[in-house]
Amino acid sequence: MGRLFGVDVRVHLTFVVLPLFIFWTEYAAHQGSANGPRDLALVGIILACVAAHECGHMLAARRVGLNPQAVILLPLTGVALYDESRVQKTPLTGLTWKRDIRLALIGPLVSLALACLAAAAITASGRGVELWKWPFLQAANLPRSLVWAIFIWRF
Repeated sequence: MGRLFGVDVRVHLTFVVLPLFIFWTEYAAHQGSANGPRDLALVGIILACVAAHECGHMLAARRVGLNPQAVILLPLTGVALYDESRVQKTPLTGLTWKRDIRLALIGPLVSLALACLAAAAITASGRGVELWKWPFLQAANLPRSLVWAIFIWRF
């Protein structure tokens, strides 16, 4: 797809299938009607959520000395590939497990912060969006889908 912060960003082929799946489920849920542009917007929201989560991991990895080479974005998660050849090797009893836990936690923390920020902005807009109404992810209500895609999808 391109490069971000010097890291190759790749989008998995399943993101091509996701719009079809969303369109099909929306079509079935609404008795034969679906909104294609809103369905594509929901796919864009999901892609942006995965990308933001993985950006948190990439930036944290750079901070601890790892060199991220590539990120593969999938609808349910992302996969980051690191070049550890330049990292100082420590014995197995070293503190690498603490580094790994910090790197694993930063993505969900970024997602939580973005979800709270989005919820606050949507609530402050005064548009009457019900954030706690089921279904959480639905193309018919993109603001609610934004908050829940960031929050739930990335944990």
